[in-house]
Amino acid sequence: MLLNFLPVFLLAEVMSAVQAAPLLQDGVKSLFDRAGGGHPSWGGSARRGGKFPEIGSPEWKALYPPLDVPPTDMPQAWLDALRSVEAQGLIPPLSVNPISTLWPDGSRSYGDLSGISPEICNNGLGCGSPLDTSVAPEGMLGVSQDDGPLGPGVRLYEYFEAQNISATHFYVGSNVVRNYGIFLQARNIPGQHFAVHTWSHQYTTSLTNEQVVAEIGWTMQILADNNFGLIPAHWRPPYGDVDNRVRAIVREVFGLKTITWNPDPQDYFVHVGLKSKQAVKDEFEARVRGPKSPGLIPLEHVTSVEAVDIFIETYPLFLEEGWNVTNIPDLWSEAWYKNSPSGEPSTRLDPGVSIVSPRRSDGTFAASATGGGSSLGQMECSHMLLWAGVMVGAVGAWKGRSGRMGALVGAVAIWGLVSTWKH
Repeated sequence: MLLNFLPVFLLAEVMSAVQAAPLLQDGVKSLFDRAGGGHPSWGGSARRGGKFPEIGSPEWKALYPPLDVPPTDMPQAWLDALRSVEAQGLIPPLSVNPISTLWPDGSRSYGDLSGISPEICNNGLGCGSPLDTSVAPEGMLGVSQDDGPLGPGVRLYEYFEAQNISATHFYVGSNVVRNYGIFLQARNIPGQHFAVHTWSHQYTTSLTNEQVVAEIGWTMQILADNNFGLIPAHWRPPYGDVDNRVRAIVREVFGLKTITWNPDPQDYFVHVGLKSKQAVKDEFEARVRGPKSPGLIPLEHVTSVEAVDIFIETYPLFLEEGWNVTNIPDLWSEAWYKNSPSGEPSTRLDPGVSIVSPRRSDGTFAASATGGGSSLGQMECSHMLLWAGVMVGAVGAWKGRSGRMGALVGAVAIWGLVSTWKH
């Protein structure tokens, strides 16, 4: 970033000086690596100057955990954030919210608690927690699609683009790695909003605290890395399986809002033969024709051709019935991402941002360590200009090039100071 702003004669002098001083090279690298946090798998300097791996390349895939299983590794910053909120008593202990057991028949048990008890209130079992958001404002319908990016979604994305539909995509991190081309297709369509659906689509109440952090954190990271540095602000638990322990971890460590749904059209039953497509459509259309208070956040998927068909064939009815149709955050005029203003972001950030968002003293969450128009930020870039001047001057003195280097350090330092003042 810095080098792009330097005139050619300054750039040549800086590079010549740095190449002559191995110790100074280490200092420059350290300065770049400290600026703006960075991706846990590679230093801050590695993502600058077009060095972020090409999406889909082996180097890019190596940045992320194995697919379809809970990640076993995570950046220390995420673990530190978890330990901090645990120490503050912000996460219910396992004695209050035990890890659930998933039985072979698909049922779950929560120790001595019921799935609809206040400590659990599992949306997938029909319980509506006040800590979750499951309904839209009156007259509004939130469009969201779960489990992508997947092949059946390609046709849906084409429909979104043709109809100018703005939707929220609750993405599975493993599927982003596997189907990165489909992700890029969706990302490049105006009006598409991306949110978290975990890394490997587990029942989150069956995970340890550390596994919950890794599932959420890695999905946030891959979306931020590959969606211009925009940090997700919303998540949806797979199967609606969530309890107060998981809610607290996701809220306190990452500052995400939990989005569930109402109604569930059960589009996933069609592909496996448990319900006909017509039956699903009839029930869903009856709800769309019903009262407009509260508003709707239907649960819909891109897991099958039939599920995509149901949305495409039902969407015209949304408009005929007078629903105000939009993506999830626009239902409440909220920011789409943690480091963007309300509405579709106009600022595109660099990849590799830090996603951990500690709670401020006033109870709100910091957006990220790297908000702003670039991963370095304007202030950091200005400071680096000043540092460059100081370092060039130091090397000049060391090499005995006092005249030319003295003029150079003055020009660069003044440039850095003016830039800092302006921003």
